[in-house]
Amino acid sequence: KSFYFPDDMRLDIMGQIGTEIQTHGGIQALLISGAQVMFVASETVRIYVEGNTYMKGFLNEDIKPFSFNTVTFGLKFRERLEGTRFSKESRNRFEAGIGTTIPAHYSYWRYHYGSITGDVNLFMD
Repeated sequence: KSFYFPDDMRLDIMGQIGTEIQTHGGIQALLISGAQVMFVASETVRIYVEGNTYMKGFLNEDIKPFSFNTVTFGLKFRERLEGTRFSKESRNRFEAGIGTTIPAHYSYWRYHYGSITGDVNLFMD
């Protein structure tokens, strides 16, 4: 869902939920879910926060569920084409970003202290 504000600012909110079926050692369903909030501060700068969940064993009463939940935040920068304004139709071809991911809550997973990530995307016609 997008919420539009004055001065071409926007807030995008997205959620997702899914499952993965494993057949190793019996059939088991895994829960995969997440949420993202992105604030479009200007035509070129975006600020985002994401949360993700990966959980297995939540339907099995014989074992304690395994879960690994993370929080990610960072910045995205997009190329602004000369003479264009932000719109759904604008064709920004270049995007770069930097962010960090940290574990928010986990069980059975130790010694993961987070990561720093950078990416560059060029969208071709």
